[in-house]
Amino acid sequence: MPTIFLVETEAIGGLSFKNTNNEIVHSVMDFYTPSLTELHEWLKGKQVEVDTLNLQGELGCFGFKDPDGNRLSACNILHPEQ
Repeated sequence: MPTIFLVETEAIGGLSFKNTNNEIVHSVMDFYTPSLTELHEWLKGKQVEVDTLNLQGELGCFGFKDPDGNRLSACNILHPEQ
């Protein structure tokens, strides 16, 4: 099971990158949730800046920003071996 540690720092770094083929900005980490639509609505209700919910059938993802403006994303897609 992965573990995430949060550490305070004054150094500013990016948690995202731009795909040079299509100019889409991606986060370096996606959070998995089986309840993608519900998470999207919950974050919007908490006044979090969220991108459009991108669904293809029942599978999809969306990006959002944390309070410091770092780009993160959530998806409901499981990859092989997960």
